Amino acid sequence: MVQLQDVRVAANGTIFMPYVGNVNVLGLTPDLAREKLQDELESIVPAAQLQLDMAEGRNNSVDLVSGVARPGTYPMPNRNFSVMGLISMGGGISAGLNNPQIRLVRGHHIYGTSVDNLLTISNIIGNFFGVFSRACIL
Repeated sequence: MVQLQDVRVAANGTIFMPYVGNVNVLGLTPDLAREKLQDELESIVPAAQLQLDMAEGRNNSVDLVSGVARPGTYPMPNRNFSVMGLISMGGGISAGLNNPQIRLVRGHHIYGTSVDNLLTISNIIGNFFGVFSRACIL
């Protein structure tokens, strides 16, 4: 058995594997990335088996910009990390805010709702948080 230690995903979303080359895993879940890497490896090593571990990196973090006790960059422990979890990590919503609003930014798109709506439908919107990179409570 051969182990590849500390293989990192490049900024462009690729992983370099010896004898295979660069494999694009951008946007894939860990399970789908493992399957894709294993498929690529099987062309060289029939019946290859691959294990994949995910470690925190810059792309696995979220910037909490304002509206909480402790704004900052927070790691996303997994793809099911919720907006409510982020707010909690940031120390909760600042008490002085009147009708606080939340803004989620992904690329050039901004999505928003009131915190009251978020609390009402947290099971719906909270589970979509993994696709956002920045949050701001106004």
